[in-house]
Amino acid sequence: MAIDAAEPHPAEIPRNIPEAQLRGAVAGSRSWRGVLRALGYTSPRLGRELREACDRLQLDYSHFGPDEAELARAVSCSTTWTEVLRELGYAAGSGSARATVRRRCARAGVDISHLETDLAVPLASAVPLAPSADQLRAAGPYLIAAALTLAGHAVSWAPEGVVYDLLVDVRGVGIQRVQVKTGTRRSGGTWLVGLTRSEYRQGSHRRACYSAEEVDYFGCVDGDGHRYLIPIQAVEGMYSISVRKYAGYRLPAWPADT
Repeated sequence: MAIDAAEPHPAEIPRNIPEAQLRGAVAGSRSWRGVLRALGYTSPRLGRELREACDRLQLDYSHFGPDEAELARAVSCSTTWTEVLRELGYAAGSGSARATVRRRCARAGVDISHLETDLAVPLASAVPLAPSADQLRAAGPYLIAAALTLAGHAVSWAPEGVVYDLLVDVRGVGIQRVQVKTGTRRSGGTWLVGLTRSEYRQGSHRRACYSAEEVDYFGCVDGDGHRYLIPIQAVEGMYSISVRKYAGYRLPAWPADT
């Protein structure tokens, strides 16, 4: 039997949930979380998929959320948006919940002019944001990319599988391949930066040097945050370098040192 194209096919409902069961869960719930509970699921992603299925089925869920009386009461007894969201059972820091409640207030004509915007809690008070030398290796390519971008050169990330990290369109020169290396070990009052890569040969891994056929520059970052752009010709064949000897290749700081 042919299926009318105007009617959604039951297979469009995720997890093969029967349409009648979905309709009952939506009718008896006040939120997508409630729908998921009624159907025995918890995945937020499934909640989004069910919403899309309801849209295809033209299934009404406008009753989700607080009714006008509950909304007006929560707003009238609150002085901040955090208080309103808590009164209505939403997460106090949820931006999407705040947007939803704002829209409902506008539709219902609920006055929100007295509500104050809460002062944002600095992220640093909740999670560690202090720089750590342990993260320098991961941050290195971004630090070099930022320095070159600030200098007016176009930077892009290298494609997967190549031995360099960045492609830099240097004004007046052209495309240059940059391999980024970092150094957090000190020796003799200076920082050491390793310039090797791991190479697999004859059943084992070994250290190998880069060649001018593979990269054009090393972008180095030392433990003090200084950044260098060293041409491969100056260090080709070396396993590591002391950055003190390459101060002439240090990139200018930004803002400029005073």
